[in-house]
Amino acid sequence: MKVESRNKLGSCSVKSNDLFTVLYDQVTEEPTGEVEFKFKMKASGELKEGPGAGQKWTRKPDLFDGKGRKIGKGVDIWGGSEGKVAFSVRDYFVAGTAAAGLILMLNGVQVIDLVSEDSRSADSYGFGEEEGFG
Repeated sequence: MKVESRNKLGSCSVKSNDLFTVLYDQVTEEPTGEVEFKFKMKASGELKEGPGAGQKWTRKPDLFDGKGRKIGKGVDIWGGSEGKVAFSVRDYFVAGTAAAGLILMLNGVQVIDLVSEDSRSADSYGFGEEEGFG
């Protein structure tokens, strides 16, 4: 860290940023026992150095179904889908604020239970069989 940054921060210690967010029940405000992680993947960029400098690149995470087969185009993965995530970890430090932490970099996803347009069932909303209409 540069001397100017250290002097600006004074005797402040490094602030560790959380790796996850604890989820709370919206009614009782009690912890649900679940946590939420956020994963990042840079979708595009440009090579800055080397023989390919100036070339643009893009990438997407590798997607697999529950049997381990690669998922092709045309499959929409919506909120409520369940799966597994493969990731790598990168650390960071922001000298100006003395903040440090880890970034979870997305590599691939295996979709175990797919939710896509028009595929949600009544029980996915918490509904069950009732007496009445139908």
